[in-house]
Amino acid sequence: MEILPKSGINVDYEFPIFWPKILDRVTTSGKLEVLPKTVSSDEVEFALLVDKNTIYVGVGSDHTDLGIKKTDLVSAREICYNVLAPKVWIYKEVKEYWNELVMHS
Repeated sequence: MEILPKSGINVDYEFPIFWPKILDRVTTSGKLEVLPKTVSSDEVEFALLVDKNTIYVGVGSDHTDLGIKKTDLVSAREICYNVLAPKVWIYKEVKEYWNELVMHS
């Protein structure tokens, strides 16, 4: 774990990082509600959804509360909504051309 000098945020450079989500923290809405004075950030990345024997892949954005992130990375991610694109694909159907896929945010 390393601390970023300007922000004081702990960063773990081990990948992949897995962040499970509680259902009510995931949305496909175009609008997000946050607590007053919250400063959140986001990034586009792939999202995996697992249902028994089927894996789905889609585009997601995990918002993080930057204030809380300085002391508790897990809570900083759990408190914010995560956006998931309304369309997902079955992983088996796209895995052959995975490296050709492009995400946009």
